[in-house]
Amino acid sequence: MSPGDNWWRCMNYYPEPECEIPAQRLPLAAVEAMSAALISAAQSVYDSWIQVDGIDEEFGAGGICHLIAERLSECLSAAGVEDVVSIQAAVGENHVYLLALLEDGVYSIDIPPGIYETGGGYIWTKREGVVFEPNHLDYHRIDGVMTSDEFRERYCEC
Repeated sequence: MSPGDNWWRCMNYYPEPECEIPAQRLPLAAVEAMSAALISAAQSVYDSWIQVDGIDEEFGAGGICHLIAERLSECLSAAGVEDVVSIQAAVGENHVYLLALLEDGVYSIDIPPGIYETGGGYIWTKREGVVFEPNHLDYHRIDGVMTSDEFRERYCEC
């Protein structure tokens, strides 16, 4: 029998145990370096928002913050940020923004609605001619470094 005849002994009939391999998280500086892509994504949402006399065919008198947050989330996800959640805040104004778990903590990521719309509650009017700029992105550290499980437990409504 030649050594090649025992090939089957080298096969792994028992799969490796499943274990969570922590993903490498991006630091805030890397996300800030993506500002041009994030702004471009937000601009595409804003540019497709059409109101006639304050009413959009799809959204009525509502705003687009939820759509901007969704596009920002898609960009962050494509860049490898795995732990991102949309937050709907109803304190003061109704607004949707993101929370993201980065290498250096949990950050809120947002473009304040006053930049691209006026109003309050559920009635918003588009500010015409807005061109987003990188300095329109707000980043605020709201919590420290944690695991994905801790992030989901603390910030996700599951």
